[in-house]
Amino acid sequence: MSKKKKPYHHGNLRRALIDTATELIRERGMPEFTLRELARRLDVTHAATYHHFKDKNALLAAVAMDGHEALLGRLEESVEGASGSGQAIRSVGETYISFAGENAAHFGVMFAYTLPNEEGPTARIRGIFERLLREVERDGLVSGSPKVLAASAWASYHGVASLLIQGCLTEADDLAMLTERAYQCTVRPMPLAVAS
Repeated sequence: MSKKKKPYHHGNLRRALIDTATELIRERGMPEFTLRELARRLDVTHAATYHHFKDKNALLAAVAMDGHEALLGRLEESVEGASGSGQAIRSVGETYISFAGENAAHFGVMFAYTLPNEEGPTARIRGIFERLLREVERDGLVSGSPKVLAASAWASYHGVASLLIQGCLTEADDLAMLTERAYQCTVRPMPLAVAS
């Protein structure tokens, strides 16, 4: 006789659902699971999951928000010891790319599932841009629009991160050099050598 599942009456089911979903995403490399499967793993009724998330997309949006909060925390830490704005911009890039490499499946979910409100991951995505923009604005040697330069740097860092998690780049590749070139090409473009 199978054990009857009970509604979740202890702990924090919302947190447990987010954590278990994140574990499954890491295990499988993609968000392939159902709320019913999560309920079975947590030994709760299927209905209990709906007290916290109206559907799987809402849960994945919460997983994405968790990822953005973790990334923003790492970005803040990365610029604390930077000796100058240029170094801080580089640190943001290195941290962004290493976070993507360490959390490949989670990183994909972070940019695939958003909520159209200020409390959702969309606001956290803007937070990443704003963190980079602050450092670009502090950089006294930049020329041009800080917003354009910050967006260009972010696009370059995100491109390297995406290539890394898709297997086109590996940890053996010189990611520090790629990050440096992304910085130089966007924030501090070097003049092209003119052939004589």
